[in-house]
Amino acid sequence: MGRPSPLGIEGTGLSFRDPDERGRPTVAMVRARDERGAWQAKRFAVVSWRKDGTPILPETAKDWARETRKTFIKGQAVASAATFQEHAGLLVENLAAAGVSDGRQALIRAVSAGLQAEGITDMRTDAFPSRVRSWLTGLRVGWSLAEGAKNRRTTAGLLSAATRNKVLIVCRQVTGLAVSKRRLAFDPLAELPKFKQPDTIKPLFTVDELRRMVSDEARAHAMREQMDIEQAITKHGGTRTAAVQAIAVARGCHWTSLYNAMKRKTEPDPWWLAACLLVYTGCRAQEAMHLRWEWVKWDAGVITLKLAEDYDQKTDSERLIPLEPELREILHPIARTAGHILPAEIRAGGSGVRTVKESANTGKGARDYTAALRRYLGRIGLEIGDRTAHSLRHSYITMKLARADTNVDRLRKAVGHASFTTTMGYGRLSQLYEAEVDRWPDSSLWLRRPVATARVVAL
Repeated sequence: MGRPSPLGIEGTGLSFRDPDERGRPTVAMVRARDERGAWQAKRFAVVSWRKDGTPILPETAKDWARETRKTFIKGQAVASAATFQEHAGLLVENLAAAGVSDGRQALIRAVSAGLQAEGITDMRTDAFPSRVRSWLTGLRVGWSLAEGAKNRRTTAGLLSAATRNKVLIVCRQVTGLAVSKRRLAFDPLAELPKFKQPDTIKPLFTVDELRRMVSDEARAHAMREQMDIEQAITKHGGTRTAAVQAIAVARGCHWTSLYNAMKRKTEPDPWWLAACLLVYTGCRAQEAMHLRWEWVKWDAGVITLKLAEDYDQKTDSERLIPLEPELREILHPIARTAGHILPAEIRAGGSGVRTVKESANTGKGARDYTAALRRYLGRIGLEIGDRTAHSLRHSYITMKLARADTNVDRLRKAVGHASFTTTMGYGRLSQLYEAEVDRWPDSSLWLRRPVATARVVAL
């Protein structure tokens, strides 16, 4: 193994020449090596000397070495020992120029730093694939976060197989770039198998739960709850405090929960409309939260989901979403000509009950929509369990597929799937909805309208 570069940059070297009258060098020769083993060199004047007599180089010396080395990797010249980290840096530059999201770039940097911390840099060694595999196997939740990050978990389990496969894809993108730049004869990670993912069933919401979410009762639950509590207090008699405590015991809750409910504003629940958008559009959470009034085409019966700077869209492609009849009835009375359908605090991931984020005024934030959905469901008496805000999208697609007369290609385009196979994959659990949706007069969602108790199906 060769000696490390004095500059700390692999593939570079340094020597000193032209001593002065005291024998101290006055010129530094900075070199960068290409694939043929030849060195490019440039002279730099020594700035000064340390107390131990070692020379101090100008900052431009390292900059020149780094940039010259970079030109080798980019193909303007050829480097023999280009590392994983150097190609990862080049990949980030390419993605940034192409406008790829900052999150993707950050993941590549994290992978590069993680491998470097383990000393995994040279892609040409025979041990490179096995060392990468070992590193991936040992990754734990929060591995990409800084040591002192507030949201870094102190006790984190191993990453799921699906997440490790995503990191493996990033590694292959870097090695694939090295192959395309002819720095490697073949991709050392090409035959590295993916981690086996368990074939699990994604949890869905039942039709009854969806009905509760979009019902007028859920919208006005605060006022109804206050009326129920006041009636219970009046019926109990005695002092108000004693009545509240007795009601709390009967309901199996703490008495402060009743006082909190009575202090709550009797306005419609601010998250009710957000839940309706998620249920009736099948959008991804960020897409639904950032829908705008000008995108609703009432005459055509569609919502045009457009690209916008205030949210990240997974596929970077616009599409048309059918405007469900029940959603039309919800939106039409409150329609405006332009602007976001939902307020800024909801778009930022807040619950709408109380503002806890400075970002609520701009609609930007952590966007933890599952946490906000959990609080909303708790207010209307439902449990979220192991489901997420994204589970509403799964429920929408699965309900549509449960109908025998569904045009799957239309559904695929409406939900933004590039592959027909992806859409059909949601049909695994369609049996959960078939008995219910077969009673619906048509393929639109019948969650707020009455449905006949029986439906005659021609055989």
